[in-house]
Amino acid sequence: MNQRGFTLLELIVVIFLIALSAGFIFPRLSHDEGAAVEQEAEKFAALVNYCKEEAIVGSEPVAIFIDPAEARYIFLRLGKTDWQEIQGDDVLRPRTVQKPVSVKVLKLEKNVVSRTVPPADKSSQKTQKNAKKKKNPYKNAPLIVVDSLGRLTPFELAFYFEDAEFRVKPGEDGRAQVNKRNDNDQG
Repeated sequence: MNQRGFTLLELIVVIFLIALSAGFIFPRLSHDEGAAVEQEAEKFAALVNYCKEEAIVGSEPVAIFIDPAEARYIFLRLGKTDWQEIQGDDVLRPRTVQKPVSVKVLKLEKNVVSRTVPPADKSSQKTQKNAKKKKNPYKNAPLIVVDSLGRLTPFELAFYFEDAEFRVKPGEDGRAQVNKRNDNDQG
Protein backbone atom coordinates (compact mmCIF):
# COMPACT_ATOMS: atom_id res chain seq x y z
CA MET A 1 0.00 0.00 0.00
CA ASN A 2 1.20 3.50 -0.86
CA GLN A 3 0.19 5.93 1.90
CA ARG A 4 0.42 9.70 1.54
CA GLY A 5 0.95 12.07 4.45
CA PHE A 6 3.57 13.19 6.92
CA THR A 7 5.14 11.17 9.66
CA LEU A 8 5.13 12.38 13.21
CA LEU A 9 8.89 12.93 13.03
CA GLU A 10 8.54 15.16 9.94
CA LEU A 11 5.86 17.27 11.66
CA ILE A 12 8.03 17.68 14.77
CA VAL A 13 11.00 18.81 12.66
CA VAL A 14 8.87 21.39 10.78
CA ILE A 15 7.39 22.78 14.04
CA PHE A 16 10.89 22.98 15.53
CA LEU A 17 12.20 24.93 12.51
CA ILE A 18 9.25 27.37 12.68
CA ALA A 19 9.82 27.95 16.40
CA LEU A 20 13.56 28.44 15.82
CA SER A 21 12.89 30.97 13.05
CA ALA A 22 10.41 32.87 15.24
CA GLY A 23 13.05 33.05 17.97
CA PHE A 24 15.33 34.92 15.59
CA ILE A 25 12.65 37.15 14.08
CA PHE A 26 10.85 38.52 17.17
CA PRO A 27 13.93 39.91 18.99
CA ARG A 28 14.97 41.55 15.72
CA LEU A 29 11.57 43.28 15.43
CA SER A 30 12.03 44.69 18.93
CA HIS A 31 15.50 45.94 17.98
CA ASP A 32 14.11 47.50 14.80
CA GLU A 33 11.60 49.52 16.83
CA GLY A 34 14.43 50.87 19.00
CA ALA A 35 16.33 51.72 15.83
CA ALA A 36 13.22 53.46 14.46
CA VAL A 37 13.03 55.64 17.58
CA GLU A 38 16.71 56.57 17.23
CA GLN A 39 16.26 57.27 13.52
CA GLU A 40 13.33 59.65 14.16
CA ALA A 41 15.33 61.51 16.83
CA GLU A 42 18.40 61.74 14.57
CA LYS A 43 16.25 63.02 11.68
CA PHE A 44 14.68 65.71 13.88
CA ALA A 45 18.11 66.82 15.20
CA ALA A 46 19.46 67.04 11.65
CA LEU A 47 16.47 69.16 10.62
CA VAL A 48 16.94 71.51 13.59
CA ASN A 49 20.59 71.93 12.62
CA TYR A 50 19.54 72.55 9.01
CA CYS A 51 17.14 75.25 10.29
CA LYS A 52 20.07 76.90 12.06
CA GLU A 53 21.99 77.09 8.79
CA GLU A 54 18.93 78.38 6.92
CA ALA A 55 18.31 81.09 9.53
CA ILE A 56 21.92 82.25 9.46
CA VAL A 57 22.33 82.19 5.67
CA GLY A 58 18.90 83.72 5.00
CA SER A 59 19.21 86.24 7.87
CA GLU A 60 15.64 85.34 8.85
CA PRO A 61 14.40 83.39 11.85
CA VAL A 62 12.96 79.91 11.41
CA ALA A 63 10.65 78.18 13.90
CA ILE A 64 9.46 74.64 14.51
CA PHE A 65 5.97 73.93 15.81
CA ILE A 66 5.74 70.59 17.65
CA ASP A 67 2.35 68.89 17.84
CA PRO A 68 2.75 65.87 20.17
CA ALA A 69 -0.95 64.93 19.91
CA GLU A 70 -0.60 64.41 16.16
CA ALA A 71 3.06 63.30 16.37
CA ARG A 72 4.12 65.92 13.83
CA TYR A 73 6.22 69.03 13.45
CA ILE A 74 5.90 71.97 11.07
CA PHE A 75 8.54 74.48 9.96
CA LEU A 76 7.69 78.19 9.98
CA ARG A 77 9.13 81.49 8.75
CA LEU A 78 8.37 84.91 10.14
CA GLY A 79 6.12 86.56 7.56
CA LYS A 80 4.96 90.17 7.38
CA THR A 81 2.70 89.80 10.40
CA ASP A 82 3.25 86.42 12.03
CA TRP A 83 4.68 82.92 11.71
CA GLN A 84 3.69 81.11 8.51
CA GLU A 85 4.26 77.56 7.29
CA ILE A 86 7.19 77.19 4.92
CA GLN A 87 5.83 76.27 1.49
CA GLY A 88 7.60 74.61 -1.43
CA ASP A 89 10.68 73.42 0.46
CA ASP A 90 11.32 69.68 0.21
CA VAL A 91 13.53 69.62 3.31
CA LEU A 92 11.46 71.87 5.59
CA ARG A 93 8.09 70.35 4.76
CA PRO A 94 5.67 69.29 7.52
CA ARG A 95 6.76 65.96 9.00
CA THR A 96 4.93 63.20 10.83
CA VAL A 97 6.77 60.92 13.23
CA GLN A 98 6.58 57.36 11.92
CA LYS A 99 4.43 54.90 13.88
CA PRO A 100 4.90 53.41 16.46
CA VAL A 101 7.24 56.23 17.59
CA SER A 102 5.78 59.11 19.64
CA VAL A 103 7.18 62.51 20.59
CA LYS A 104 6.74 64.59 23.73
CA VAL A 105 7.98 68.03 24.74
CA LEU A 106 9.97 67.82 27.98
CA LYS A 107 11.20 71.42 28.04
CA LEU A 108 10.54 74.46 25.87
CA GLU A 109 11.57 77.88 27.12
CA LYS A 110 10.36 81.30 26.01
CA ASN A 111 11.11 82.15 22.40
CA VAL A 112 14.13 84.27 21.61
CA VAL A 113 12.48 86.02 18.65
CA SER A 114 9.38 88.21 18.69
CA ARG A 115 6.43 86.77 16.72
CA THR A 116 5.35 90.06 15.16
CA VAL A 117 7.15 92.50 12.91
CA PRO A 118 6.36 96.22 13.22
CA PRO A 119 4.70 97.58 10.06
CA ALA A 120 6.90 99.69 7.81
CA ASP A 121 4.15 101.47 5.89
CA LYS A 122 0.36 101.75 5.38
CA SER A 123 0.19 98.69 3.08
CA SER A 124 1.85 96.64 5.83
CA GLN A 125 -0.70 97.91 8.33
CA LYS A 126 -3.49 96.79 6.00
CA THR A 127 -1.86 93.37 5.67
CA GLN A 128 -1.64 93.13 9.47
CA LYS A 129 -5.33 93.96 9.88
CA ASN A 130 -6.27 91.29 7.31
CA ALA A 131 -4.02 88.78 9.06
CA LYS A 132 -5.73 89.45 12.40
CA LYS A 133 -9.04 88.40 10.86
CA LYS A 134 -7.57 84.98 10.00
CA LYS A 135 -6.76 82.73 12.92
CA ASN A 136 -3.10 81.79 12.99
CA PRO A 137 -2.61 78.48 14.84
CA TYR A 138 1.03 79.36 15.58
CA LYS A 139 0.42 82.82 17.09
CA ASN A 140 0.55 81.76 20.74
CA ALA A 141 1.91 78.25 20.25
CA PRO A 142 5.16 77.23 21.92
CA LEU A 143 7.80 77.16 19.20
CA ILE A 144 11.42 76.18 18.88
CA VAL A 145 12.86 79.32 17.29
CA VAL A 146 16.21 79.76 15.57
CA ASP A 147 17.11 83.41 15.17
CA SER A 148 19.24 84.86 12.36
CA LEU A 149 22.35 84.44 14.53
CA GLY A 150 21.66 80.72 14.91
CA ARG A 151 20.57 80.86 18.56
CA LEU A 152 18.03 78.20 19.53
CA THR A 153 15.16 78.38 21.98
CA PRO A 154 16.21 76.03 24.82
CA PHE A 155 14.25 72.80 24.40
CA GLU A 156 14.25 69.09 25.07
CA LEU A 157 12.13 66.55 23.19
CA ALA A 158 11.76 62.82 23.75
CA PHE A 159 11.15 60.38 20.92
CA TYR A 160 9.99 57.09 22.41
CA PHE A 161 8.33 53.71 22.02
CA GLU A 162 8.03 51.24 24.90
CA ASP A 163 11.51 51.03 26.53
CA ALA A 164 13.38 52.89 23.78
CA GLU A 165 13.72 56.64 24.32
CA PHE A 166 16.02 59.16 22.67
CA ARG A 167 16.16 62.82 23.66
CA VAL A 168 16.99 65.77 21.43
CA LYS A 169 18.27 69.04 22.87
CA PRO A 170 20.88 71.68 22.08
CA GLY A 171 24.41 70.68 23.00
CA GLU A 172 27.16 72.91 24.34
CA ASP A 173 28.07 73.88 20.77
CA GLY A 174 24.48 75.06 20.14
CA ARG A 175 23.68 72.26 17.70
CA ALA A 176 20.85 69.79 18.33
CA GLN A 177 22.14 66.49 19.67
CA VAL A 178 20.59 63.09 20.33
CA ASN A 179 21.14 61.22 23.57
CA LYS A 180 19.79 57.85 24.58
CA ARG A 181 17.82 58.05 27.83
CA ASN A 182 19.35 55.98 30.60
CA ASP A 183 17.30 54.38 33.36
CA ASN A 184 19.13 56.71 35.78
CA ASP A 185 17.77 59.83 34.02
CA GLN A 186 14.90 61.66 35.67
CA GLY A 187 11.64 62.27 33.76
